[in-house]
Amino acid sequence: MRVIPPLMILLMLLATSLLAVIPTSELNETASPMMVETTEYEVAFLTILEPSEGHVYRSGEAVGMRILVANLGTQTVTDLQVEVELWKSEVGANETLEDSWQLQDTWTEVAVCSDCFEKELETATLLGGYGFDLSTIQWFAESGHYRFITRVISSQDTDPTNNEYTVDFGVYQAFDVATRAYWDATGVDVMDLSDGTISSTCPSEPGTCYDFNLNVSYAMLNQFETPEFEIRDIEVELTVSNAGVTEAYLIDSKSGTQTAFYDDSMGAESSKLILSEQIGKAQKVVVGYTPSPQGDDLFETTDTRYVAEMGTSTDFQGRIKTDGTNHGFQVKAEVVGFKLWQNVTISYQCIVSNQDRGLPDGIPCEETLTKDSDGTTDTSVINA
Repeated sequence: MRVIPPLMILLMLLATSLLAVIPTSELNETASPMMVETTEYEVAFLTILEPSEGHVYRSGEAVGMRILVANLGTQTVTDLQVEVELWKSEVGANETLEDSWQLQDTWTEVAVCSDCFEKELETATLLGGYGFDLSTIQWFAESGHYRFITRVISSQDTDPTNNEYTVDFGVYQAFDVATRAYWDATGVDVMDLSDGTISSTCPSEPGTCYDFNLNVSYAMLNQFETPEFEIRDIEVELTVSNAGVTEAYLIDSKSGTQTAFYDDSMGAESSKLILSEQIGKAQKVVVGYTPSPQGDDLFETTDTRYVAEMGTSTDFQGRIKTDGTNHGFQVKAEVVGFKLWQNVTISYQCIVSNQDRGLPDGIPCEETLTKDSDGTTDTSVINA
C-alpha cells in the first residue's frame, strides 16, 4: 500500500476551507507536531477552538467546547471518543499555579461510532467538518481560574502523543459599565432640527447650539452579588460628526468650565474626546507589588485611581454649536477601557504577569480591559 506523506495530508486539509476557522498563530503552533511519520491510523488533536486560551467568561454564562481533530492517517477511523477534565485553581499568596489545581468535573463523549451521527472519520478530514461541538459539556461558569484538559482516544490510533490539549480560562463576576446619551431638548436619542419649538440659542455667544447629556453608570448584573473587585479609571470616548458643526464642548456640571474638543483636522469626519480621570472618585489605592531587594518581602505600589462605586453613576453635559444649516449630526459615547483590581479571584493574566516579574503567583494585580459583561450598553448614539 502506498503511504501518503503526512505533509501531503496536511496540505490536502489546508487546500480546503475547513481550516480557515483556525487563526494563523494557532496553525503555526499546531502544524509542527503533525510532521511525524504517519502509519495507517493517525488521529491528531489540532486545537481547542472554544474556549480560546485566556478567554474570560462571566459568572452564570454557559460554557461549552469546540475542538478541531484531524485524521492524518491513510485509513478511515471508526471509533473515537473525547474525554474532558475541568480543573480549578484557587492559588493562594504562598502557592504556585501548578500546585493549586483541583479537579471539578469530567465529561466523556463518544464522537465516532457505528451508532453515532459521525459513523467514521475519513482520511485527511476534520471531525465535524468545521470543528466538533461537545454536547455533553453543560456547565455554568462560576468565579475562578480554570483549565480544560481534553483528550481524544481511539483504539485504532497508533500515536497517542498528539492527542491531548490544554486551555486555561477565567471567570469573573458579571458587571456592566454603561453609557446613555440623550438630547437635553427632547430627553431621548433623536432630535428633529426642523422642529421650531426646540431652543437652539447659545447661552453666552451668538450662534445655534444644542445641549446633550451623558450618563456613565456601573453596576453588578446580579444586584444581590457583592463585588470581589474594583473598577478603576473608566475611559469613555466621545465622538461628534463634524458636518455642520463649528464647535463641541463638554461642560463641567459643577464649575461650568467648558472643554472644547472640536477638531477640523479630520475634515468632515469627526472630532473625539477621551473622558478619563473624571469617572468615579479619586483615591490613593494599591496598584501592584514589587519584591524587596533581598527578595524576602513584598512592597505595595500605590497610585491615584478613579474608583467607580458600584451602583452609582457619573453625569456630564455637552454642547454642540452648528452653522445653522440643518446639517444632520451625531454624537456617540463608547466605553473603550477600564482597569480591574481583583483580590479574590486571581486571573490567569495576573498569574502570568507575576511569574514574569518574579512575584508569587497568587497575589492580585491591576488589569487593563476593554470589555465588560454586557457589550450592548457600552455604546450610546444620539442623532440630530
